[in-house]
Amino acid sequence: QGTPELPSSTNQFGFCSVISADASAVDYSGPVNIAQRANPSGSSFVNDDTLAVVGTLVSFQPGVGEEDPNRYLFQRDISDGKWVALGEANWGPINSLAFSRGNLVWNSVTGLYKSSDGGVSSTRGRSVPGFKAFVHPLNDQYLCIIGPQLQCSSDGGATFRLVTQSTSVTSVVADPRDEGTFYYAVDGLGLAALALQPGARPPAIRTPFEIASRIFSFSALDDGSKTVLYVCGFSRAYRSVDLGVTFQAIETPVAVSQIL
Repeated sequence: QGTPELPSSTNQFGFCSVISADASAVDYSGPVNIAQRANPSGSSFVNDDTLAVVGTLVSFQPGVGEEDPNRYLFQRDISDGKWVALGEANWGPINSLAFSRGNLVWNSVTGLYKSSDGGVSSTRGRSVPGFKAFVHPLNDQYLCIIGPQLQCSSDGGATFRLVTQSTSVTSVVADPRDEGTFYYAVDGLGLAALALQPGARPPAIRTPFEIASRIFSFSALDDGSKTVLYVCGFSRAYRSVDLGVTFQAIETPVAVSQIL
């Protein structure tokens, strides 16, 4: 639908692009226009696909007249497009942010937090040495953290267990249809699955060498009847409709390096 004008990279703080369902409208927005440049550490979408909340790695003043610039969590008012700071100022830089069962969950340098009112108030869990928390969208009791090794919890972060000794885990995604099941990528080894729900067995993934040797990104999507895995490695994209038993290359007009 054409090429919209991009925001200025010199004064737009961590802008995000939100595309309408029919791709007819593109909205570029960011919490604040300032000279200091940085990227949001995480973002999450509400049910109507409008960007609602963003967490940042640096604090800043979201508007003229704000008294406390030490904020890291912001919500976008979809009625006027303005960003407002949420909650407390002592959360610290936010490394990740996710929605799960209507709760907002984020991991910061001061601990793991959960909010049932969109970030206005929150409860703090234990502090874990993780850079990013991956929360299962069907149950926020199931979550994993990378930093530097992969650790997972089945009790909302009260306790964690070490999943692998490898320090080469690059990313984790949740199975959108199977509660408690996650997939993770180990650089040079490929994809693996784990099931946090008691008694559940994870899928046995067989990653071909051309994919395992270098995984740039991957995702797990619900197509309405099953979970489909998408993997990007060495400028090619692949799809698996049988939970990693087989993979098929996806023909693309250009080389790809990331799948969202």
